[in-house]
Amino acid sequence: MRERVSDGVIDEWRREGVAIAPAVFTAAEIAPVLAEYERLHPRPEAVSEAKVHADLGRRIGRFDREQFANVLNFPFDANVAMNLLPLH
Repeated sequence: MRERVSDGVIDEWRREGVAIAPAVFTAAEIAPVLAEYERLHPRPEAVSEAKVHADLGRRIGRFDREQFANVLNFPFDANVAMNLLPLH
């Protein structure tokens, strides 16, 4: 990990519940996470049968419980690098 996140980013996170903290991890640190993400969530063109949501239009911009349907366990069924990421 690089330097500490700025106080401004921390304040934004406390105020908004989300914040972007640029350049927190080095490319070498994030590379195994990105590779694992691609393995767990392949791009539609990388799989033979992409899922299609016919009603996607009405769901855009709204809370949808289905988007969390497969988030059941922590640690995730993934590599160590991906499981350590939320702990930073």
